Amino acid sequence: MARHSLLISAIALGSVLTFPMIAKAENPADVFFNGTITQSCEFENVVDGTLGLVTSDTLSSVAVGTPGSADLACNTLLASVTMDAPVVETAPNDYDDTAAVKTATLVGGSINLTLNAGETQVSVPSAAVTLAPLPLVVNMTATTPGEALPAGDYTYYVRLSATPL
Repeated sequence: MARHSLLISAIALGSVLTFPMIAKAENPADVFFNGTITQSCEFENVVDGTLGLVTSDTLSSVAVGTPGSADLACNTLLASVTMDAPVVETAPNDYDDTAAVKTATLVGGSINLTLNAGETQVSVPSAAVTLAPLPLVVNMTATTPGEALPAGDYTYYVRLSATPL
């Protein structure tokens, strides 16, 4: 009898495994996914430059210092790129930055900006940028005509900005 029950159980189990029931949903559900990507530009891998003394009245990253650099990463193919004049952040107490003549350059890809003495800002209204990060090189010079620079530590920065188009 036990063999008979075992045989019937095996046949019943085999039929369930051999002929699976097909389940159909009477009301299917669609699951949607959405998102919004805004245009953006940002500077990555920013590396500070160094200033060196060119003459007794001139600090520069050109020749005696090292340029700064940054990679511009945008998710568009065009951007407006702007560079502000160098700004002194720290200097010896007896240094008069108001008398300094400051210049700067920004070069990379289709971007070639030169900020001349007396200018506060320069820009490329529509620069071609790549979807891969675009390497940029920044240089600056500060000169106090006819005045020797006092000994001490100097820190300047050059502000860069980019707006996607």
